[in-house]
Amino acid sequence: ENAAANDKDRPHRSRVCVAVRCRPLSEKESSVGASEVVRSHGESQLVLKHRGDDASYAFDHVFMQDITQEQIFQTLGMPQLDQVFDGYNSTIFAYGQTGSGKTHTMTAIQESAAHDLFKVADGVQPWLAVQFIELRGNRVFDLLAQGVSDGRRHNLRPELRLQQQGDGSYAADGAADLYPSTPEELCTVMEMAQSRRATSATDANSVSSRSHAVCSLRLCQSDGHLMLVDCAGTERKKDSMFHSKERQQEGAEINASLHALKECIRHLTTEKRVPSHAYRASSLTKVLADAFIRGSRAR
Repeated sequence: ENAAANDKDRPHRSRVCVAVRCRPLSEKESSVGASEVVRSHGESQLVLKHRGDDASYAFDHVFMQDITQEQIFQTLGMPQLDQVFDGYNSTIFAYGQTGSGKTHTMTAIQESAAHDLFKVADGVQPWLAVQFIELRGNRVFDLLAQGVSDGRRHNLRPELRLQQQGDGSYAADGAADLYPSTPEELCTVMEMAQSRRATSATDANSVSSRSHAVCSLRLCQSDGHLMLVDCAGTERKKDSMFHSKERQQEGAEINASLHALKECIRHLTTEKRVPSHAYRASSLTKVLADAFIRGSRAR
């Protein structure tokens, strides 16, 4: 996500920036003779071939299969870090169908951001606080706290409650705050959190993330705040029709939360504000409420 300040000395930018990344064919797709159906036209047009016809879609950025992780970060991540250093609130989402490469991309952004956030620390401690939570339906779990037991199972993630704050935003009550002192420590923390996420096999991905993961990085000196959100993958109805009832319910909850997120972004881009009923529609949008209601301080 990208946005501009209302400050007179800052150039105007759109509040939301949308980029698309096209992954290469998987081994499974190649083995059955699948072929590429997308191509780029310039840096912001994606052309999709469907049943012999071409359809063109406009984005802020179009990245094809040969793009590197570093190029992704330089284009999408660095502008957000510049805002965070100035005390602003920036959010980056990875959104798409299961198996589309969201976690692959977001993991690289997290690692690059970890190193760049410490470049100007100059020995100041504490420099940065990190929280890492997981959202499964409307339930919130702490990926950084020590595991707990329910008597039958061990090393479970502690469940948290979302508490509304005085300004209307929400906070995960009791979420662990860690204060890494080096980029290497921060990368280790994020890798640990990622390894604790809920995953399960889908037709498109053997280890698909079945939860939203929200990594919150807050600079202690400037109060700049970067949120990195790796959304759970969507599944088409026909791909999940033979799943268990529990998995179908899980998919329905994922799609409902992503719909709530879409509505918040629609309000943000068309009305310049997000009404409270929109961001209260799901745990995902409640967690992101701070980014929706801070006005010119949000990115």
